[in-house]
Amino acid sequence: MLFGTYVLKIIGILSCLLYLSMKLKTGFHMLQQNSYLNHDYFKWVKRNISKNISVYDLLPGLAFLCVLIFTHEIYSYFIWTAINVIIYFSRRKNKTPAKKPLVITARVKRLIFTASLFGVILGVLTFFGLNYAPCRTILATTIFNLISFLYIAFVNIVNRPVELAISRWYYNDAKKIIRSMPNLKVIGITGSYGKTSSKYILSKILSEKYHTLMTPESYNTTMGVVRTIREHLKPSHEIFVCEMGAKYVNDIKEICDLVHPEYGVITSIGPQHLETFGSIENIIKTKFELADSLKDKAKAVLNLSSEYIKENAPKGAIIYSMEENEGGDYYASDISYGPYGAEFMMCKKGMQPFKIETKLLGKHNIINIVGAASVALSLGLTPKEIAYAVKRLEPVPHRLQLKRQIGGITVIDDAFNSNVEGAKSAVEVLGSFPAGGRMLITPGMIELGEKEFEYNYNFGRQAAKNCDFIILVGEKQTLPVKKGILDEGFGESNIYVAEDLNDALVKMREKAEKGWTVLFENDLPDLYDN
Repeated sequence: MLFGTYVLKIIGILSCLLYLSMKLKTGFHMLQQNSYLNHDYFKWVKRNISKNISVYDLLPGLAFLCVLIFTHEIYSYFIWTAINVIIYFSRRKNKTPAKKPLVITARVKRLIFTASLFGVILGVLTFFGLNYAPCRTILATTIFNLISFLYIAFVNIVNRPVELAISRWYYNDAKKIIRSMPNLKVIGITGSYGKTSSKYILSKILSEKYHTLMTPESYNTTMGVVRTIREHLKPSHEIFVCEMGAKYVNDIKEICDLVHPEYGVITSIGPQHLETFGSIENIIKTKFELADSLKDKAKAVLNLSSEYIKENAPKGAIIYSMEENEGGDYYASDISYGPYGAEFMMCKKGMQPFKIETKLLGKHNIINIVGAASVALSLGLTPKEIAYAVKRLEPVPHRLQLKRQIGGITVIDDAFNSNVEGAKSAVEVLGSFPAGGRMLITPGMIELGEKEFEYNYNFGRQAAKNCDFIILVGEKQTLPVKKGILDEGFGESNIYVAEDLNDALVKMREKAEKGWTVLFENDLPDLYDN
């Protein structure tokens, strides 16, 4: 019987580790989405405390103790094992698929190795060090489940010296590659919003004349740029379009010190990531790190339609704007929209205007095209080459991407947009579709600091003017959006507050009919789901 108890105890610990592995995977996932920064990871833990400490962590241990009081130890271990396994499979079955799954990078593998190594040590100490006392063993494993988020942070701290050394080596290697290509023209693109779309547009235009590489997807951190250089940049490339993202002061400078851009495009400045920047002044300073890094300040390309850029623009830069009266050297005129896109005249002071046609929707896409065209003209492309490239552009996935659905429903997918100006532009696009069948699905916007309520409230008022039915995803974070909608006189019967995205989709299918247009505006990243 004693041997059987030990076997069941080992099986029980393994079942506990099975459940723990699910919690650790979620933790590593969120650590990765928070750029492996413990303080940002703990902010996610605080916002989602129920995902880190729950009754499921206590239930197996409580069941064990209850059974132990009335029966034999062997039955207690059996119940403990069974409940661990049941909880694991039930929670796994009900878990919503991640919008951005955990990427098993080399860094994640190192974290898993360290976590496993310390886990084995702790497991051995638990098994032998507690002298086989069942209550102590159960207490130890239960506590470990409860504080698993602290364990993840501890493992991250242990690995940090190694990660810093590896990152520095990769960074220096990428720097050598850049130095080995003295004729490579690097174009840096940053902005609170519009940088990914501008990168995509500019790369497609420049590819008409040059062998061009752009940072893929959202590889806009320092290590994302390093990885792009080391894995994709070839001696045959003539231009490297480098998207530069930032959450903290000096993030842009670090990338500029690596790639030494010749041109620097600043698409916009606004209240994005205020939670980490702390103030709009820090955002302005960080975005202008790109312009400051240029040897020739006249090759800074600035969007004068953005108020914060206009107030801080240096003299002599290449400036563009939405309209002529905003003061840009490059601007759009005679803008018109249709069911399949837009057309306008691309203008430059002292140059014959030329016609641009595009499938891309929204005013912000037009200003992004104007900015990209201004760079392309500076690099010697002809109006004909620019117009041809823009006409062939397809929407960036999940950024005002027009889709047709079964049943005659039109979907505008703007799920990867989460900024104030982009959201406003998106609902204006929705408002251009036939009234009576315009539906908005949104969770609101995040990381806007102290003004988050104000911006979401104003977004709600804007939505009310352009929508016929609105689905808000999540009750807590959409309260200011709902208030703005109602204050604009929008009928509450035409608002539905969904628990999550799946609930919103069910309601959409129930409500939307043939001829309706549905806009998906912003899709909260996994770390903001609650």
